[in-house]
Amino acid sequence: MFQTYDSRTDKWLNIPWEQESPVAYHGSAYLKGYVYVIGGFDGTDYFNIVKRFDPLQKTWQQVAPMHSRRCYVSVTVVDNFIYAMGGFDGYMRLNTAERYDPDTNQWTLITPMHEQRSDASATTLNGKVYICGGFDGDQCLSSAEVFNPTTNQWSLIAPMSSRRSGVGVMAYGNQVYAVRANTTHTTVATECYEEDTNEWYDANTTFFTLAFQSPLDVTTSCYKAVLRIT
Repeated sequence: MFQTYDSRTDKWLNIPWEQESPVAYHGSAYLKGYVYVIGGFDGTDYFNIVKRFDPLQKTWQQVAPMHSRRCYVSVTVVDNFIYAMGGFDGYMRLNTAERYDPDTNQWTLITPMHEQRSDASATTLNGKVYICGGFDGDQCLSSAEVFNPTTNQWSLIAPMSSRRSGVGVMAYGNQVYAVRANTTHTTVATECYEEDTNEWYDANTTFFTLAFQSPLDVTTSCYKAVLRIT
């Protein structure tokens, strides 16, 4: 099922979905009027397929596939390029990364990351790509790194204070926020990265609590929190 949120009516609407089978653990991005669905897993196969949705025409179109199959992929947009990083191809966690140019409909490999990462999260700040946390096949990661498109180089930055997989990452102002629900309760722990000082600090001056409408086993499930900052 594919849904879109209408903020004017405060409602979620179902959108036509042409997939032959359900897809999970994909990445998504919005660029130049299209919503892109990238990679994923259908319970049997791991995909390098990329499709985009036109919200005005309510139609789907398949575009060029990625070089690698990726589920649990991290996706962000910088300077009209879509970046797809890491993930799991069914055999191993990936450190490879690539970017998509919608004008040429081509994916191009970029320099690999320092670490293998699946179920990490990425964001954009000051023209650079930040990716944080994830899982390397053995353990959850506290490490983070930044990609400079001008030099095509990744640099490790200061690690987060805790290991985070299934982390939610966003940029606001000149800071990167890493948000993840604790696996033993519903309070969301937030860290904030300062680019100028290369330091993370505890951003939990306020605690955000997730409210669930049905009983869930939060000791075995991962949640991503979405923060709207005004």
